[in-house]
Amino acid sequence: MTAKILSVFSMKGGVGKTVISVNLALSLAKLKNNPKVIIIDLNLYSGDVCSSLNLKPQWTISDVAENIDFYSPLDMEKILTQYSPNVKVLAAPLHPELAETITPDIIHKVLSILTEVADYIVIDCPAFFNQVILAAVEHVDRFLLIATVDLLAIKSALICLQTLQLLNYPQRKIKFILNRSKSKVGISDKEIERSLGVIIWATIPSDKAVPTSVNMGLPLVDNFPKSPVGRSFARLAFHIRNDFAGEKKMKKNRGGEAA
Repeated sequence: MTAKILSVFSMKGGVGKTVISVNLALSLAKLKNNPKVIIIDLNLYSGDVCSSLNLKPQWTISDVAENIDFYSPLDMEKILTQYSPNVKVLAAPLHPELAETITPDIIHKVLSILTEVADYIVIDCPAFFNQVILAAVEHVDRFLLIATVDLLAIKSALICLQTLQLLNYPQRKIKFILNRSKSKVGISDKEIERSLGVIIWATIPSDKAVPTSVNMGLPLVDNFPKSPVGRSFARLAFHIRNDFAGEKKMKKNRGGEAA
């Protein structure tokens, strides 16, 4: 088992990263064959993944910091907080000061271990790059860049794309997702694509089910699966699965040609 790793990122707060991370992870877990999914909350100072799932973690990522060199995949699984039989969470530290104990080296080791026990890993990132996030990005198979339909979010997305270009991050791994896409604010999808120089890979519509689910502390796709936004997460999960399947097929064909 080698997990596919997805990061959910934006350089602007309030665009719905945690909502997307949680509901995407649950939607991936509902795919055929019930894949195992781990959500990693890397918003180390104020993570909300467990709150969004109404979970109270006993252990967090800060608990593995001192002894990571001695952890096996089985040990790491015991640190995870279980939401459902095939969805688990590696929680953010319970106290902000513990965020400083998490280093890039720890992130490299945690991801290397967890890829052995999951089919997908979804990383909920903070709204900035630092050494810890850059360490995680090195492992990422798909960088899901999130923006909403407003100028500040689009400007932040452009800065993020420029940063990734400076880091020589592979463009094929970057997938742009437009959240609250049905908002009528005078900016068209074509204008957004032209401004950023990317295509909109997936959209998630505005839906009153989102704030309702957040206020209830219950995941949207479990409680409002037939809502427009619930269906959009199901489509996004299929889209991601098919994208990886297509990549695998392409690599196989290239190998056949080389032979």
